[in-house]
Amino acid sequence: MASMDVLVGLVAEKIITDAEGIIIQFKSGEKLDMRHDQDWGEDVYLEEIIGDLQDLVGSAIVSAYKSSSSTTSEYGDVEQWTFYRFVTEKGPVTLRWIGTSNGYYSTEVEATFYPVNGKEFEIGIGD
Repeated sequence: MASMDVLVGLVAEKIITDAEGIIIQFKSGEKLDMRHDQDWGEDVYLEEIIGDLQDLVGSAIVSAYKSSSSTTSEYGDVEQWTFYRFVTEKGPVTLRWIGTSNGYYSTEVEATFYPVNGKEFEIGIGD
């Protein structure tokens, strides 16, 4: 998993949202696809956008990071929050995802980066 720093300096050209997730297309040709492929025993979705998503368009990303926290019930049920925070010259935008599971299925959000030349890879905390 690569660091979110790969996004620093990129300028979003277009943002596509749908029921499955968000795709950010950058002027330089790269793409960031954020979603969770639902399985059977979990539910993961984008619960809230904090800030104006359009602040990402036309302005360079100056910092980007991911954080998450989770709780587990006494029965093994998991609830996980994942925050993706992007900061541009226009201001910050935070995407807050929520995932619930019976403890067996993953509640991770996949953030896949597609470079112009090369193979796609997951990005998140650390290298």
